Amino acid sequence: MKNRIAVLGVGSAGIQSLCHMLANLDNSWTVVSIYDKNIPNLGIGESTNPSFLTALENGLDFTFIEDAPKLDATVKLGTTYKNWREKDFTNPLIKGSAAIHFNTSKLKDFALPRLKERWGDRFSVIEGHVDNIKNTLISATILINGIEEKFDYVIDCRGFPKEFTSDYVINKRISVNHALVHNIQVPGTQLSTGHRATKDGWMFEIPLTTRQSFGYMFNDEITSVEEAKKNFAEEINVSLENLNDIEYKFKSYYSKRVLDKRILKNGNAAVFFEPMMANSLWLYDQINRVFVEFLKDKLNQDEVNNIFTDCALRVKDMISYNYHGGSNHDTEFWRGIKITRQEKLRNSPYFKTARKEFKEFKETNSWVSYADSTYTGWVFGPYNLMRLDKNFGYNYFTTDKEVPYG
Repeated sequence: MKNRIAVLGVGSAGIQSLCHMLANLDNSWTVVSIYDKNIPNLGIGESTNPSFLTALENGLDFTFIEDAPKLDATVKLGTTYKNWREKDFTNPLIKGSAAIHFNTSKLKDFALPRLKERWGDRFSVIEGHVDNIKNTLISATILINGIEEKFDYVIDCRGFPKEFTSDYVINKRISVNHALVHNIQVPGTQLSTGHRATKDGWMFEIPLTTRQSFGYMFNDEITSVEEAKKNFAEEINVSLENLNDIEYKFKSYYSKRVLDKRILKNGNAAVFFEPMMANSLWLYDQINRVFVEFLKDKLNQDEVNNIFTDCALRVKDMISYNYHGGSNHDTEFWRGIKITRQEKLRNSPYFKTARKEFKEFKETNSWVSYADSTYTGWVFGPYNLMRLDKNFGYNYFTTDKEVPYG
C-alpha cells in the first residue's frame, strides 16, 4: 500500500506544497488535495520568488509563455524600493533569475486539473469541510463532512490559526499590523514588485495583466483606519469614496513546532510577518524542503522545527534591516521603527555572521563558488546583499560601519 499525504487548502501555500511533494517524492507516495469550496480565496494579486516559480514548473509543468495568461501573470525580475531613499532602486532576484506576479483567485482552477493530468493516480482531490484531525504517532485521521480518511501525514495550509497556542511566538514589537487593499483595473507594466514607503508604513504594488493591486500597510496603534484610508487614497490618486472596501488586520508570528507527529503546518498556519520581499513564499518553500528531507529519513522532527525557526528568525532580521535606516518620511511611524529595528539589528547573531562571511568572501574573491553555495548568514546571497546594502546607503558589507543608535 502506498503512503498518503493530505494537503489541506488550495491557496498559494497549498498549491506550492502539492507541487513540491509530487515532484520530490517517489512513486511510493500519493498526494491528496483537500479543500472546502465554501471558503473564499483572499483574491489579492501576489508577488512571488524563484522558488515558487520552480515549484510550479516542477509540479505543473508550468511555462510562462504558454501559461501566464491563465493566471494573469507578469514577469517579476526584482523588488523596486520607492521613496525609501532619495533615489528609487531595484534589488534584482538572485543570480538574474525570475519570478512572477499572479492572480491568486485563478490559481486553484488552473493548478488542480494540471496536477491530475501530470501525475495521474499519484494525485487526487477531495472537496469537503474538515471537521477534525486526529494526530497520533502512527497516522493522522481527518474527518471530512463526517467521513474519516486516514493519512500518513497531513500538511495543513488552511490559513491563519484560529487560536495561538504556546507553539506560536507572537512578535510584540510589530511594525505594521493592518492592510488596506485596492485594485485598479488597468494592466500593470513594471517588471518588479513595488515597495513604496509611505508616511504610515509602506505599500506594495503588484502588476498583473488585467489589473494592479495596491496594499497599504500601516500600524493601527499609530495611524487610525480612517486616516490610513485617506492617505492611501491620496497615494494612489483615487477618491476616498471609490476606495475598495478590502481590509485586513493581522498579527506577526511564527510556530516553533511546524511539525508535530503527523501534522506539518505550512502557509499562514505556520508563519506570517508582513508581505515584504515575498518572504512568506520563501519560508513555505523551506518548510517543504525540510519536510521532504524528513520523509527521506535525513532529518528528525526536532531538526525540522529547529531549521524552520532559524529561517524564520533570519527573515525577521531582514525585515528589520529594511526598516532600520528609515525612509524619506519623518513621521511617528518611521521615527519609532528606526529605533526598535536598529536595536534588533545590533543584537542579531545572523547579521554578525553574514558580515563575517561576506568579509571572507571578499578576501578570497570566490564570487562563483560563494554565490552558488548556501548562504548561511542571511536570506539574500552576496550579490543581492551587496547591491541592497549600497542602495540603502548602509554599507555594512563593504566597510566596518556599525549600526547606529537612535
